[in-house]
Amino acid sequence: MAITIQQYPIGGQYITMAHNPVEYVVSSNNTAQPNFKYIADLSWTSGTTSVRYIQGADPTNGRCRFDLSSVLRNVVTYDPPVDALNDFYDCKNSYSTLTIKFGEQYGPTSAITNYVNLQSDGMYIWNACIPINRWWNNQTTVPELYSVKDYKSKFLTDYPFRVQDNGIKVCYNDRHFLYFLQSGINDDVYQVKIELYKSGSVWNTIYWDCPAAINKTKNVVRIGVGPLNLQTSGTELNYFSSQSPCIDEDVEYYSVVLLDDKATELTETLFFSINCECTWETPYRLCFLNSLGGYDFFNFNWNSKKSSSYEKSYFKRKAWSWSSDASPTVSYRSNYRGKVQYSTIATDRLQLTSGWITEEESAWLEELISSPDVYILDNETGQLTAVTVTDTQYDYKTLEYDQLFNLTVNLEFAHNRYRQSL
Repeated sequence: MAITIQQYPIGGQYITMAHNPVEYVVSSNNTAQPNFKYIADLSWTSGTTSVRYIQGADPTNGRCRFDLSSVLRNVVTYDPPVDALNDFYDCKNSYSTLTIKFGEQYGPTSAITNYVNLQSDGMYIWNACIPINRWWNNQTTVPELYSVKDYKSKFLTDYPFRVQDNGIKVCYNDRHFLYFLQSGINDDVYQVKIELYKSGSVWNTIYWDCPAAINKTKNVVRIGVGPLNLQTSGTELNYFSSQSPCIDEDVEYYSVVLLDDKATELTETLFFSINCECTWETPYRLCFLNSLGGYDFFNFNWNSKKSSSYEKSYFKRKAWSWSSDASPTVSYRSNYRGKVQYSTIATDRLQLTSGWITEEESAWLEELISSPDVYILDNETGQLTAVTVTDTQYDYKTLEYDQLFNLTVNLEFAHNRYRQSL
């Protein structure tokens, strides 16, 4: 009896995306046995439940393809910044480790026997869904682009502008969070380094250490790096800074990078450009799950419109009553109801419009429209209000054909309002 793993999931033998195909190809030297089938036993760290797959051999080559994604996409979920903590936060819902044990079964119909755990493998998955055209020609390297190892990896965001003179757009009063991925192999995120610039020169440098329970492990991690996050003081954010206060309204932009214990950069240096649009309206900052398993943020500052629709239910009753004297008579009054509204359910909606956006931002913001998990972020309190994007079509804008353009998004609040019952 011999089972051989011929092909591993996207990314090789250590990490892959839960919402992409998670495929193993195995072979056996016993495929000629009667009633032969392959067995795959799957278990993961987020629970004790295991799943068994039993599949036949391919009739042309004797191998078997197991795609585990239909199960694994329900093993991991997501970690929006609901607690608004700024420090390193272990996003335990966004990743899981799994064990896959391969075996086989065969024998006469009256005595089919299972031979289990003949070959095994371990895998680390996270809540990502990378478009197929980004990995089909180079399957082994895509996850490594986002996994902190011994080279510079990317944060879990596809925001198009990441350079010094044109970074992620934030306002001074914005909260913002970055997510990154650790594979647990040769990586040790020791601290985050933030450099703040005035007039093109470094004015202040902020460091804070990654807790020992989070570094050098397999996990998805979140840190708060928005201008408002960096104004927080006290025990929550254990940083040290060369200036006090650590950030002020004269800062033009700043950079964020993760370091190991030798001050070697482990990630790309991501830049943030502080640019507050002048508006007389209430600004809305949306927080949305991106395809990489992190959360992105974007401000809508113009022409917000609120509306509500109502689902009303009625019943009919008599519109009169008996009088209360000794010889009752029928009495009608103007305040009697013959038609009674006994149920009122209100659905609240919000239409938001952005300022002018670039062609690159237009392509990136498709992730907002298609995202299954969207919130309105209250910068002051850090509270997230769940909403659903109701738009079912997205038109990509280009400078060549559209010149100036912005984005309008239609939202529906995820909770109904109920009025009194009569």
